[in-house]
Amino acid sequence: MASLPPADPANDKVLVIGPRTIQELFLVQCHGYRPQNVLGIDLYSRHPRILVDNMEDMKFKDDRFDFVMACKTITYADDLATAISEVARVLKPGGRFVFNHTFSPGSDHMPGNKIPSSVVMGFLRDANFEVYHHTVSDTVNKGGNQQSQHLYAARLVDLSNPSFDRAGLPESVSA
Repeated sequence: MASLPPADPANDKVLVIGPRTIQELFLVQCHGYRPQNVLGIDLYSRHPRILVDNMEDMKFKDDRFDFVMACKTITYADDLATAISEVARVLKPGGRFVFNHTFSPGSDHMPGNKIPSSVVMGFLRDANFEVYHHTVSDTVNKGGNQQSQHLYAARLVDLSNPSFDRAGLPESVSA
C-alpha cells in the first residue's frame, strides 16, 4: 500500500459534509486546521461557513479540497455511489476521505442503511479510492435492529502517477 501524503493543517482545505452546526467545524480546527480553510455543506444552514449544498451534486470546482469528512451523514445519500464520486471529484489527487457508514438492513430510516460494506468498498474502488483504514463495530439501534458501524479512511489515488497499478487496489479490507 502506498504511503499517505502528510497532512498539512496549516494549508489543507477541508470539507465537512453534513455538520448540522458549526461545532463540527470547530472540532476540525482543534486539530490545527485554519478556520478560513474549513467549510461545511448541509441541506440547510444559516451559518456562513456551512453552505447549502447537496453531497450528490456539489457546486465546488474539481480538485478543491485536501481532506473531506462525513460523520454520520453519508448514509443519508439517495445514491451513495454518486456521493462518493462527488467526493472524489472535489478532492485533490492524494486527498483523504474519512467517513462512517451504518449498515442496518432491518431499518428504513436512511437509504444507505441497506448497503453492505462490500458494496461501499466497490463504490470507493470505482471512484479510485485506496482504503487504508476500515473498522467495524456491531451494535443494536434504538429500534432494536442489529446494525454495524463502519469507519473508513481512504485516499484518492493519483491516476497521473505512472507507477500507479490499479490491480494494487484492495478488493476489500478486513476489519
